Amino acid sequence: MNESIFKKKDDKKIKNEQAALMTVIGPKNLLILLGILILLICVVVFSITVPINITTIMDATVAYGEGTVEVLGENEGVLTQLSVSEGDYVQKGDLLGVVTNENLGAQLAGGAVLTEVEKSKIKRQTMIVAMQSGIISGLNYQEGEFLPKNTSFCQIVKKENENTTVVVLAFSTYEEAQSVKQGDKVFVNLESAPADQFGYLRGVVRTVQLSGLSKDAENPLEMEIIIDPKLDDQGNYMWTKENNQFDGEINPGTKCQATIFTDKIYLIDLIIS
Repeated sequence: MNESIFKKKDDKKIKNEQAALMTVIGPKNLLILLGILILLICVVVFSITVPINITTIMDATVAYGEGTVEVLGENEGVLTQLSVSEGDYVQKGDLLGVVTNENLGAQLAGGAVLTEVEKSKIKRQTMIVAMQSGIISGLNYQEGEFLPKNTSFCQIVKKENENTTVVVLAFSTYEEAQSVKQGDKVFVNLESAPADQFGYLRGVVRTVQLSGLSKDAENPLEMEIIIDPKLDDQGNYMWTKENNQFDGEINPGTKCQATIFTDKIYLIDLIIS
């Protein structure tokens, strides 16, 4: 009996304390606290999972490309068609070869009769095209061989005194160029193709080197950054705005701005440091 009375008193005391706490905090304040807690959780998740792109913006100019370009096989598979030989001259956009899914390629090589489904898969084969005009050199694969993803298919060497695919040349100080490295992603804003209409021309840093003015007393440490525009399987320029209906030429001498994605950092790194 006494225990029951004490229990009722304890329950009543707890309820009174809870009621007092709610009176002090209030329902609205409780919702605010809950919202702050959710916000803090979101900030923590964001700081760990979402990277912040660090970019360097430089003035640049379109120029003619020179030297040797490496042709990579972007997708793995069997080389079911080889359209060139060592030493052949090719023009920009020419078909070099066709890569097919490994299993499907084996069926083709074995002379198997394909079903309609398999035939439809053939239509989605990957074509390897020439990114510039020049001479085929260092052909690494023959028809029927397996081509791993992102491996060197061949090289194209520019013929002397021949205009080939364009590149973008950006110039910077030695200090600015320290953060730029080969393979960095680039967005190019062309003066002749406004970004709000066509988007940015996609590119990649080929190399960072001393410029021709590096010996000049006024520019002792100027650096030249060579950027290759990215091309699709048909040899067309790739843009951030897909299917933008761009059908013009990107002419040498065109002024532009190059935004180079030099690094990624997470918010948690800034908080810790």
